[in-house]
Amino acid sequence: MRLRTTAAASIVLAAAMCFPLAGVAAAQDLDCKDFQTQADAQAVYNQDPRDPNGLDGDGDGKACEALPGGPLGSAEGYPSGAVETGAGGATDDSPELLVLIVAGSAVLATGGAVLARRRSVRRSD
Repeated sequence: MRLRTTAAASIVLAAAMCFPLAGVAAAQDLDCKDFQTQADAQAVYNQDPRDPNGLDGDGDGKACEALPGGPLGSAEGYPSGAVETGAGGATDDSPELLVLIVAGSAVLATGGAVLARRRSVRRSD
């Protein structure tokens, strides 16, 4: 009976530790091709100037400059018809996420060690 309780508690704990990561997995990765105009891309960029979507490739504070409605001359250096794209992934390397991953792994490893120890003690009886 204790084994079932321990296993159930481990599963619940592991699931609970995954909830803070659910927002990261559900975050929508946007690229310049996802917008019709530069103003639309700029509005998303202005919501989070850290630019997790990589909309500001040259770091000048203007998102997707080559899209229609962008500043004049902003598409210089791009082939005709080309659209500046984002980095394709989140560039936010938050230390909190790393701590969560390490702590979760440690808890799961400890739970596995305790479970293995209990099994070995039962077999020796």
